[in-house]
Amino acid sequence: MEWVDEEVALAVVANFLESREERAIVGMDTEWTDESPPRVACVQLSTGTKTWVIDCCSHGLGAPYMARLSSLLKGIFVSSRIVGFSLKDDIRKLELLV
Repeated sequence: MEWVDEEVALAVVANFLESREERAIVGMDTEWTDESPPRVACVQLSTGTKTWVIDCCSHGLGAPYMARLSSLLKGIFVSSRIVGFSLKDDIRKLELLV
């Protein structure tokens, strides 16, 4: 498992997912803040060989990081089969990031 909280690390995740020839199956889960309204605190992604926990709310992440995260999530939504538990609420929260 790898913690991701830098733009360079997000690029590594994106490159790994994009390099796979077959349609990727990606496990996904999110954790939310306890703020009102809640927002995504982190996204957990997993393939058969790799797992990442991606920070979504730490101070100082910056616009370039969030833009890269948005691009990564859009790519996953378009080119991957996403599996997870109770994804409906997770997807609704993630749509606010993309």
